[in-house]
Amino acid sequence: MLRPSVVFLFAVLAIVPCAARAGDAPAYGASIDLAVADRTLKNGLLVLVQEDHSAPVVSSYVFYHCGSRNERQGRTGIAHLFEHMMFNGGKKFGPGVFDDLIEGNGGSTNGYTSRDLTAYLNNFPREALPLVLDLESDRMAHLAITPQNLEQERGVVKEERRLRIDNEVSGVMDEALYLQAFVESPRRWNTIGFMSDLDRITLD
Repeated sequence: MLRPSVVFLFAVLAIVPCAARAGDAPAYGASIDLAVADRTLKNGLLVLVQEDHSAPVVSSYVFYHCGSRNERQGRTGIAHLFEHMMFNGGKKFGPGVFDDLIEGNGGSTNGYTSRDLTAYLNNFPREALPLVLDLESDRMAHLAITPQNLEQERGVVKEERRLRIDNEVSGVMDEALYLQAFVESPRRWNTIGFMSDLDRITLD
């Protein structure tokens, strides 16, 4: 199987205002000049920072270059399932603590999986930046990958598939279209994966 440890090749930390003011919108066709600082850490992580001090908030985005296109027929849904498992804690912070700490500091957190990548995004007050970096570091290096966590998230993802694809006309049509259009490409399956494949995923 595609091991979840094949995680990140690239990550981004961006510091931007939470919301732009309408009066600051550039004219149509105007170029936007953003001063972006970049640095590659010793572990290969690429960090991009764009500062804007008009609001005392931080938005962080962590991108892993691993999506459903990295899977193969018969082994679909792993990237998306692993996205869910990333919220189950690590060595320093236990299950459910990631969301609780960020939301307890007035922030929000989420994640998504596409065919090309998996992303995690957080919005929070700037005072919480050290905490959020600590949280991200813990789950990057010491994610709790257990049989219990796998079964819990498998159930969540299977229900998500039922709601978004199996019992949704647009979901059924979208899946059928991709399966017909991309016969040999790994882009042909939905990021959620096929139900039979989800049942076969193990920690081995």
